[in-house]
Amino acid sequence: MYDEHIDDYSIAMISTMLHTYALRPELSLHFKSHHEPEFLPKAFISGAEGYEMILDEFSRRGMAREYNVAKMLRSQHPQLFDLKRVMSIKCIVGEDLRASLDEERGMWGYRNEQGWVVAPLYDMGFDAIDGVALVRLGEYQHFITMQGQSLRRFPAQLKIKPLRERKALIHTAEGKEEIITLGELVKYE
Repeated sequence: MYDEHIDDYSIAMISTMLHTYALRPELSLHFKSHHEPEFLPKAFISGAEGYEMILDEFSRRGMAREYNVAKMLRSQHPQLFDLKRVMSIKCIVGEDLRASLDEERGMWGYRNEQGWVVAPLYDMGFDAIDGVALVRLGEYQHFITMQGQSLRRFPAQLKIKPLRERKALIHTAEGKEEIITLGELVKYE
């Protein structure tokens, strides 16, 4: 029980709360007045409404690392054996990165011969076209760059075909089809 993983849960909780407060400063008011976070471990473990809001916020914004760390807080054990891997995945940085879709431990990312370009932190991914790929993170799908930046997001319930010939086909909630071009995606950047 007392090993190098003893502080994992605390580290993940502090990281999650700090990222949450950075995105939603109004949530820090509870901490300021009560000297404890609004969301305690039992709220995370039981999947309380506030915890689901945090997961949704990270997923919606395309914050893959933060989303995966927050998901670990559902554990009933203080040791989070995958925490070190998720927090320490190093990615190659550059402008013109070519990478292929790859999987590690059931999570998807993009790598080339030098290493990971986009960390394997996504629930699903498709091949990149001209440096843009469609990925799924929680309840959202994102078109991302090979720097991991989300260009545009859509609810996961929508049927989206990945880029092909620089176009993606989106089946809207109203049952219509919409075509979005790579140029339109990059404009959102």
